[in-house]
Amino acid sequence: MIDITPTPEEVTLLKGIFGGEVEYISVGQIQNKAESLENAVSLSQSERETLQRLRMFLQRVDAVASNLFQVLNPSEDLRILEISGHNSARAEVGFFRTPWSPNFVHGPDTMIFVTKLAEKILKPGESICALERVTWKKPIANNAILTISEIESSPFSVENGCLFDGTLSTNLGRKLHFTSKERQGSTVQKVVANSNPYAKQVFCSCPDCYKSYGDVHIFDLKPPTADTQPYLLSTLCEIVTLALSKICHPDMSKERLDSMRLLGGIKNLELPSSAEAVFPPGGKLHVLIKPVEKKTGKSGMTLMPFEFRFPHQDQNSGSGIMAISYKQDMTEEYLRKCLKP
Repeated sequence: MIDITPTPEEVTLLKGIFGGEVEYISVGQIQNKAESLENAVSLSQSERETLQRLRMFLQRVDAVASNLFQVLNPSEDLRILEISGHNSARAEVGFFRTPWSPNFVHGPDTMIFVTKLAEKILKPGESICALERVTWKKPIANNAILTISEIESSPFSVENGCLFDGTLSTNLGRKLHFTSKERQGSTVQKVVANSNPYAKQVFCSCPDCYKSYGDVHIFDLKPPTADTQPYLLSTLCEIVTLALSKICHPDMSKERLDSMRLLGGIKNLELPSSAEAVFPPGGKLHVLIKPVEKKTGKSGMTLMPFEFRFPHQDQNSGSGIMAISYKQDMTEEYLRKCLKP
């Protein structure tokens, strides 16, 4: 476990900015606040001091995380229980958390394990060509049993332990259905300093790279300097998550940092055979927020539909659902419920 407990001075600073209980403030929120101050046209003396103190806190977090860095090796955290030819596979999964998502497993990171297990049952010459659907049912605090099969099983619900499920498709026309069932009492212990080094390498939300036109939001994508193919599915999901966390939209929050945002699911994400098709020079990610279709979920959070399109998708947009909480007290209560054993 990485200890990034704020000092008393840092607690006072964070409470003054965010309010509420400090334990539910993520490093990502702090980074966003620092970025918003850095991008401001002008700052008061008080704001400059706040920015300097936030920078010092983030430097301390980076130092602690680097000292305790664990190299991600999905093969070690995927214990195969059963493989039935090219038809199905089942494994125990040891998930991980990061300093940026300290309480729960980050949704896009689960796709690393889905991809690795799916590869165990691919036929010669077969490859994954699309994520047809993934739905994250609840925040993940425990490890799981992951199953992938050509035969679609009866749907699991949150009540009987389902964490997430979905479907992959392959270039041979097969559909591989996956589901993850929670292992009660097996709390996620592993922490890594940086789970996906590729997403932030290719994504930028600075004023020069991010443009907003009402409900349409456009982000520049930079060509990667390393091979992203082994983690391409997770990387693309993570880029969508990064984009959603940066978007400023009046129907999502008056202030970007007032809300907690969770990626609830993604549909129709095509995967090319080469990462170069996703990140061509001058490539852009388009995101369309659909506020007219928003509704309130069972948790009380607002469910906001959106569409996205990477360069390789041409005119075939993917889609998804984002869950948003606007109130600090609602967010804290929701996290407490999810963290109960």
